[in-house]
Amino acid sequence: MIGYGISAERAFDILIWRLEQKNVKLRQVSEQLSARVRADFALLGGLRSQFDQLLLGL
Repeated sequence: MIGYGISAERAFDILIWRLEQKNVKLRQVSEQLSARVRADFALLGGLRSQFDQLLLGL
């Protein structure tokens, strides 16, 4: 959702489309995607702090 600036519903539609293409289960793709995002898109100093404040404000 954040990466594409789309709604939760649209993001889920894209995820389901990818699952069907790869013929894999949701859990498997979710774990792979989460691992890649953590590895490839680490939050840098100030951005991490801003994200922390956003999360704590929910």
